[in-house]
Amino acid sequence: MHYYKFHISDYFSHTSHLDEIEDLVYRRMLDWQYLHEKHLPEDIEEIARITRMRTHSERIATVLREFFKHEEGVGFYSERAFAEINEHHEKSRKARDSASRRWTKNNEKQSLNSAQSEGYAKAMRTHSEGNANHKPITNITSEKSLTDFPAIQKGDLEVANWMFELIRQINPGHKPPNVEKWANTIRLMRERDSRTHQQIRELFSWANSDDFWSKNILSPDKLRKQWDKLVIQHKPKKKRGFVC
Repeated sequence: MHYYKFHISDYFSHTSHLDEIEDLVYRRMLDWQYLHEKHLPEDIEEIARITRMRTHSERIATVLREFFKHEEGVGFYSERAFAEINEHHEKSRKARDSASRRWTKNNEKQSLNSAQSEGYAKAMRTHSEGNANHKPITNITSEKSLTDFPAIQKGDLEVANWMFELIRQINPGHKPPNVEKWANTIRLMRERDSRTHQQIRELFSWANSDDFWSKNILSPDKLRKQWDKLVIQHKPKKKRGFVC
């Protein structure tokens, strides 16, 4: 996160007993956790280094004991900071899902209109050529791409289009993929890996919002290949009450 809400009255009510060095130590540790969205290191000397407080290890230990929780083998964390980070990602996810639904709806409408126009043009050409045995063109849909991959479902195409829209929000110039092949990979994830569309959406959405994985998970194939590793790293945390 490059921005977070700062509640001045809350902060002062919980930290008024700190001296100026302890206050600075606390703010720098909070800022580091918000910026990197992960635990502070377990080693106090390492924390002193990344917060540029190398001569204040004792003050760091004091602040850690009072305001941070410790997770064995992982490091220190502020419950309030993780709650804010999770809330931020949840709002971002909802916004992306809403944009994706609008994009999918508009794309299907445009595809349908295009297919109907093409069908009308073919019918007119047949009529003008004097073919008396022609039949009216009916039931034209936007799902013509399903003929190349008969096993994929409409939902597979919707998830593929949704993935591409998320990628374009990060890189508007990203090269359009072969959506049918993407949808076929999503079908394989459903049928062979027992993944649901919802599970695929949730894990890809998380990867798309992660600084590292957003640059590496750019297709359903990549998502499928790295699935287990992503699941391990994606550990949703429960929101808790305010603790400075």
